[in-house]
Amino acid sequence: MAGRDASLHGDARNGAPRLVHLDEMSDLQVADGDPDLRGWDVRTAHDEKVGTVKDLVVDTGLMTWC
Repeated sequence: MAGRDASLHGDARNGAPRLVHLDEMSDLQVADGDPDLRGWDVRTAHDEKVGTVKDLVVDTGLMTWC
């Protein structure tokens, strides 16, 4: 996962949360009817733009697979 912050990734072997960027998970997507925040502006309480949402992070340790 070159270029990503190593602190986002837990150790799946010991049950620690594993945080993964959504763009790295081809089998997941934002649910129908839920907003996809990627590309949205990030603003302060005074409406000053301070950035843009680049990606979403998924905690795969909380997921249940069917």
